[in-house]
Amino acid sequence: MLEQRVGAPSPRVSLHAHRLLRTLAPKERYLRATRKLLESPDPGTVRLAVRVLSFGGDVESVGAIAERLLHPHAAVTRAAREGLLALGAEAIAGLERARGKLRPDRREPIDAVLAEIRERADGR
Repeated sequence: MLEQRVGAPSPRVSLHAHRLLRTLAPKERYLRATRKLLESPDPGTVRLAVRVLSFGGDVESVGAIAERLLHPHAAVTRAAREGLLALGAEAIAGLERARGKLRPDRREPIDAVLAEIRERADGR
């Protein structure tokens, strides 16, 4: 029931259900429910979802997080960048898939994150 409420139109209901899931559900179910929050019209909710998914190690969400690098709100794009960098080398394959789906003129943010991840992996 809580997982259904995470997708509720009311941000208040949605976030309350999300908080309850954090303590009551296994990590995989919690992260799966968190993915629904990425579609929220509220930038604060999207930022929260990006941080939970990335710092929770959800590699399956890399493509969806990469899409948020193009979000109109700076806080969301900053959270997406930080989250992808936190995932590190595990995010490379997902980022490359996401990059391939974008028009060439929209690939720069993903290219920058990929370059920084690779630099960190090389120890520079």
